[in-house]
Amino acid sequence: MRFGQYGGAFSRMSDLTSLALEMIKESLDETYKGKYAFDSFSVKAANEVKLDGKTCVDIDVSVNMTLTQNPADSSYSKGMKKAYSGLVLDREKDSAKTVIEACSDDAGDCYAKPQPTSILYRLAVDDEFASSGAKDACRLYSRVDIVSSETILTPVGEVRLKSEDYYFALGESQIDHLAVLPAAAASRAPLKYNRLAARDYAKLHGPDAPELSKSIGQSDCANFVSKSVNSGNIPEDPAGGWYRCKTYGNFYTGGVNWFRTGYYRQSNGVYEGVATYLARKGYFYQASSVSSAFAGGILFVTNASHVALVTYGDTVVVKYTDHSNIKVSHVDVLLQPSNYLYRCKFFLPVGSLM
Repeated sequence: MRFGQYGGAFSRMSDLTSLALEMIKESLDETYKGKYAFDSFSVKAANEVKLDGKTCVDIDVSVNMTLTQNPADSSYSKGMKKAYSGLVLDREKDSAKTVIEACSDDAGDCYAKPQPTSILYRLAVDDEFASSGAKDACRLYSRVDIVSSETILTPVGEVRLKSEDYYFALGESQIDHLAVLPAAAASRAPLKYNRLAARDYAKLHGPDAPELSKSIGQSDCANFVSKSVNSGNIPEDPAGGWYRCKTYGNFYTGGVNWFRTGYYRQSNGVYEGVATYLARKGYFYQASSVSSAFAGGILFVTNASHVALVTYGDTVVVKYTDHSNIKVSHVDVLLQPSNYLYRCKFFLPVGSLM
């Protein structure tokens, strides 16, 4: 290990992970106090690299995360219910009720029950001051992996929840957003989407080796999300370019909308990919905020070509499971609130589909 060069407080990797865990616990307590509790921490350090005069190491945390706030007391839920009380049309009420129930079901299933959760970080140690062992020599970042060579980092100081008034307003706006969705989008799909089956597929197969991997210059994120959604009863569509690879590992034999995210504009001028395809088909719609997300939805990163399957959403936090271009072991990854988080898009199944 490179840390052996210092001969001081950070002479062993275990010293570094111990300090990282201390900083992580402080950050989680400060951010989520009064809403969630964390215990039974397990930490794994990997991918030590040198970057700009700093030694960086990825810290993967496995922890039991417990929702301690009664879901009925959520400001977002209260906002949704207030807006719902003002709806008049039966179509609007039916669609809104289904979404409200999906959010409350996810939270209700986990209320006061410890849930195994993955949280990803990166610790950067300034080489010039590392031998002092001082916490000031270290910077901790919340981490989102895109591919093995690309991550999105947010300083933990920017990881914070919004005000209660903010979440209440988001809840109101979500119901208002549903009310103005075109009627055709809510009635076009003559089938039912089993969002929990999609979630369970993602959690079961998240640790699998990626079908489209780094070795062939591809990433498996869209392919994985498509498989998950398909497991939830959304049928393959050869005419629409949404179908799995006919030959395992060869994306040229699959549909463009199946294995692309929708991040890049294609030669036909359309942003092709799983998220945009499902929206155009009327199966999914783009949600108004992160607080709208629930299990079975799609997390669509806006500043990188990446998608993930949402495995949990309780109006305050979101968890996801994804694939990359390399094999990973974590599932139910906590997407921490930050400036990055609020630049994400979330695509959710229309109410009539559930």
